[in-house]
Order: sequence, then structure tokens, then C-alpha cells
Amino acid sequence: DVYKRQIYRATAKDPIKTVTNAGPYNGGPFPARLHIPGTVQNGNVVDSVVVIYDEPTKTMHEFFYWRWNGGAPTAAIHRVYSALSTGHTQPGGTIVGTSASGMSTAFGILRGHEFNVPGKKIQHVLQMAVDARGKCGMMLGKNIVWPASSRDGFCSAAGNCTGALSYGSLLAIPPGANVSKLGLSEPGARLAETLKNYGVYVVDNSQCPMMRADQTLKSTIRSQLITDMKKLYPLLRMIKNNTKDQTTSGNGAARAPNCAVGAGRPPKTNINGICGSAHGV
Repeated sequence: DVYKRQIYRATAKDPIKTVTNAGPYNGGPFPARLHIPGTVQNGNVVDSVVVIYDEPTKTMHEFFYWRWNGGAPTAAIHRVYSALSTGHTQPGGTIVGTSASGMSTAFGILRGHEFNVPGKKIQHVLQMAVDARGKCGMMLGKNIVWPASSRDGFCSAAGNCTGALSYGSLLAIPPGANVSKLGLSEPGARLAETLKNYGVYVVDNSQCPMMRADQTLKSTIRSQLITDMKKLYPLLRMIKNNTKDQTTSGNGAARAPNCAVGAGRPPKTNINGICGSAHGV
């Protein structure tokens, strides 16, 4: 599946509103006053995540259990971090975003403005969620590896999180894998190339494997990607030597250019909500 997250850009012209805490958790700084553009909604379910990029301050505000409430918004968790930061830390480090792994929602998200345009290259890593409860096939384990900093709370319960993948695992399609005979759609072929060149980080749990996208992804493109992901998932392999001190993920030479590197920024810098993260694997 492709699960959408809502990411918004706020400017100094947008009205300032106050976001208060309404439970069921009390995570992060509340009340939060910030510029909010228009009507910001993402359903009324527990996992309603909204990210607001405050352009004047280059600050990301990430909210979990978001409710618009007719212009008097509430949330259960609020995380604040620089848009020029990495979007992650390390096991035991500061939790940056609202994903179970502690990584930011904008880190490696599948972006509509990229996948909606035929032929546009995707030059950054992606993110995905996999099963930690065994409803679709147990995949996630209890371990946390860089760049994750946390895991789901239910992992302490018996029977949960007994899979082989750690929170923060980097997966990729091996360079030699032949995807030309899979009958992929145009966006699916670009997804396959992205998974070869940059890979995908495991950032959260889900009933079945899914990647996350922003709300601008066209429904037709989403449908094509869902069909193609079923063909590509079996080709994914774990990058076992991915560590934070490498110039390229998994070491060696970068397979392709990275849109997050340049303008004096160091390798593996994630420009949240603008580009992506690590070099090729």
C-alpha cells in the first residue's frame, strides 16, 4: 500500500494559530503557536499525522493525533526540529519525529511532485512500514539501529516484534536484479530504480508492508505503485553494514547523485520536506 501523510508549507503571511494538547498522550511542547496555512486536516483517526514546515524559521512542526476542530487544532504529540537537520539521531538518542522509529515523517517520504511527473528522477532514500504483530507476516523485531532512536511501545508485549528487521533497517534492491521483465508501470520503474540507488528505511509498523507518501501523490499514480510494489518487495535485501559514519550508506561509491548533498551540505544530510537523505547504497 501507499499511506499518505499531510505535509504543509507555512509562510509569514499565514495566520498564527495555537495548537493545544487534548490527549491521549502529552508529548512535546504545548501549547504550540505557529503559522498554519488554510485548513489543515488528515482524517480523524489515531494515526493522523500532520507536518507543517515553517518557511521563515526553517522549522518543522510534526503533530500526531491531529484534529483540526474547525480552526482550533489539537494534537497528542508535537515534535519540533530544524528543516536543515538530519531528521534522525541514533538508538537512545532524541526522538525527532512521530514515527515509531523516532525518525521524522518528512525523512525520505515519497513525494507527489516527483512521482507525478513522468521521467523525473527520484534522488533520495524512501521510507516504509512493515508488520510487527504478525497479521500479515512478522517482519519487525525489537532491535533499534541507526538512524532510528526508538520503537513501538507494544514491542514489550509477548508475541510482538519477533521479526528479523530492526527499526531503522535499510533495505535495497541489489544492483544486478533484473526488473525489466516485471511489467512495471512508468512510475513503478522509477520506484525500482530508486530502491536500487538509494534504498528504503524501515521507520514504523503496519499490518502489511507500505510506503509513505505526501498528500500530493495522484490517485492514479498511487494505484500503479501499489500494484508494482507487490512485484518489488520480494527483491528487497537488507544492507547489513549501514552505519552513521559512512560517506555512503553501506560504504563504497555512491550509485547515483543525491539531491540532499550540495551547497556546502555534508554527505547524508537530510533536508526535511525538500529533498531526502542518504547517498546511494
